[in-house]
Amino acid sequence: MFHTDCPSCGATTEFKSSAAVMAVCGYCQSTVYKDATVAAEVGKIGQVLEDYSPIQIGTSGVFAGVRFSVVGRLQLRYDAGLWNEWFIWFDDGSSGWLGDAAGQYMITQAAEVTGTLPEFESLEPTKSVVLTRVIKGAAASYVVTDVRTAECVGGEGELPFAVGKGYVAKVADLR
Repeated sequence: MFHTDCPSCGATTEFKSSAAVMAVCGYCQSTVYKDATVAAEVGKIGQVLEDYSPIQIGTSGVFAGVRFSVVGRLQLRYDAGLWNEWFIWFDDGSSGWLGDAAGQYMITQAAEVTGTLPEFESLEPTKSVVLTRVIKGAAASYVVTDVRTAECVGGEGELPFAVGKGYVAKVADLR
């Protein structure tokens, strides 16, 4: 665990996840970037809007037999509303995202795939996409169920990459 003082206001900022490179100061909402053992302010991020999600920083659970804890959150806005992406840290040292949208929850973890991924702009609902995961070795066919571009409007806790005002997420859901 890494602790530092926020370069903007001096409040203690904590990094629990070794994968986190950025944390949002809980006091002044400055985005604090961590590089090795040095912390620097890289701007501000909006406060998340209260949406009464049952998931909060510190929430824990088990996925695929491995315990995880929620350590960060991005709140994203698109043309039909808001949703949360919660950054989760697993006890085995891996990380992922817990999506929270209108009472539906999904966990996403990085997976290495072979072949060429389709361009984001070519994706549309009902399009079939075939991906071969390196770890499993077998090709699987997925169907695109949703494609959207969203803007980050708020964040809190620890995050695995630098994000701030104007950050745009291009998101495609495949099932």
